[in-house]
Amino acid sequence: MTRIEQLEHEIIQTIRELNDSLSAQCLLRDTLINNTKIMVQVSQQLKDVQAYLKNSNETIKLFNHENQSLKASVDLWMRRAIQLEFKFLNAADSTKKRP
Repeated sequence: MTRIEQLEHEIIQTIRELNDSLSAQCLLRDTLINNTKIMVQVSQQLKDVQAYLKNSNETIKLFNHENQSLKASVDLWMRRAIQLEFKFLNAADSTKKRP
């Protein structure tokens, strides 16, 4: 093989390697573009989840406050019911003691 043939062979080999490298780079670029699109979608979904969680937390706070108010109201009504029952029992006792 002459020096020119050897150089031609090396040039052809180098061109094949460059083509393979270019194909790999194109595949990597396409993958990067696709992954970037997916990351944008995921980022938007995370923002949506964050907004939903914020709204959920605010709703939970409102429910907790309302629950505390209802518990206080139940306690008040229970005290009233006990007082009325006590008055009723006293009234019933006093009527039984009368001749």
